[in-house]
Amino acid sequence: EVAETTVRVSLKLIPTGDYTVISYEPRKVELTVEGFRKEILSLKEKKQVQFLLPKELKNGVNPVILRKDSFLLPNQSLRIRRVEPKTIKVNVELLSKKLVKVVPQVELPPNATVKTDPNYVVMLLPEEIKEVIDRVKTEKIDASGVKPPADFYLKLQSNYKVFPKEVKVEIRERRKEK
Repeated sequence: EVAETTVRVSLKLIPTGDYTVISYEPRKVELTVEGFRKEILSLKEKKQVQFLLPKELKNGVNPVILRKDSFLLPNQSLRIRRVEPKTIKVNVELLSKKLVKVVPQVELPPNATVKTDPNYVVMLLPEEIKEVIDRVKTEKIDASGVKPPADFYLKLQSNYKVFPKEVKVEIRERRKEK
């Protein structure tokens, strides 16, 4: 049976642009939702909903309208009737794109070389540490028992957004000097 009720939930903001969320308020909103009782109960138990932030936000505090279609509800058949408050304040820091070197963390067999493809990737960094960070490491693997040639795809390890998220690692036999 379909019911309508008001639930108080905390917001989990999902950035969709080149920025990071520093803070936001209020942290909780009231949603009037319509749906099956079972789904409303699961929303009440979760106590949290995800909200997609707009792509374009400016550095500092932004008023963000809580549009009904930007909420990601745990169940798609739930419908939002009302949102209170209508807007929240979101403080963001814009991130800069920077090309950084990929450092493979690969244990190699004897007489082998390693290279990554691509060997540089784009990283989104806060302005104040942009000059400090110039590389990103792959996840660690032990390939010492692998017979070259061999290729792997390894994830990049970073607290910041990286494109692409993984790179191809190529292990080749070292050419003998004549």
